[in-house]
Amino acid sequence: MLLALLCPQSKANNLIVNGSFDATGTVTGGFTITSGVGASLPGWTKNATLDELVRSDNNQINCVVPGNAGAAPTTICGSDANEVQPKFSLWQAPGPSPNGGNYYLADGWSTFQSPLAQTVSGLQVGMLYRLTFWQASAQEDCLFDDGSNCDPPGNVNETEQWKVTFGSQSQTSTLMSTPIHTSIGWNQQTMYFTAASTSQLISFLAEGTPTNGPPLVLVDGIDLEMAPEPAPSSLLGIGLLLIPMGKHLVTRLRKGSPQP
Repeated sequence: MLLALLCPQSKANNLIVNGSFDATGTVTGGFTITSGVGASLPGWTKNATLDELVRSDNNQINCVVPGNAGAAPTTICGSDANEVQPKFSLWQAPGPSPNGGNYYLADGWSTFQSPLAQTVSGLQVGMLYRLTFWQASAQEDCLFDDGSNCDPPGNVNETEQWKVTFGSQSQTSTLMSTPIHTSIGWNQQTMYFTAASTSQLISFLAEGTPTNGPPLVLVDGIDLEMAPEPAPSSLLGIGLLLIPMGKHLVTRLRKGSPQP
């Protein structure tokens, strides 16, 4: 009963726009800057120095993946002839996200990193916020995509994680270790941040090793809400519960038989 009072059930609002990558206007596929075509992702900002979520040489690194995507030779991202790399496939897909629908894929190799970001408004300064999301990992099937293998030297495991920055605070997700030609299934992450302003940028940066492979990091179901707090009525109820407990303890002490 005490736990129930401490943790009241209340539904908060998700402050992230299109955190499930399924909002109207979202187009699956890879991003390109050559012809202005490719995927589109409402709610999320583009690369700070480019017009799209790709590098300046237009390599297709990030993409919105349809939820029913499979492993190679299924092309999960990109089909436009104007893209430099018109196809992108995985050795093994992690399967549908528990959040359902589309998910987002990014390359964790530092050479190809490009942050996914959006500005969050309506924050209360000094309040604690809880961020939850699903992550998974995979490896590109370069043999199918490019005609040559890109396995890491020595066939070592790849590592993948997300670096999440909210305002000036940064945290990293649980590090995944992925054997070559496989994937790590979806696992949920929880982080807590304190708002320093009423409006802050939140960004997700894929990080991975080694410097080829390449290490791919997936995300879906991004949800940011104010962390729940006990309601005043709950605190009053807790106080009322503690009164008889305290009286009982005092009585036992007076009788010379304190709690063991």
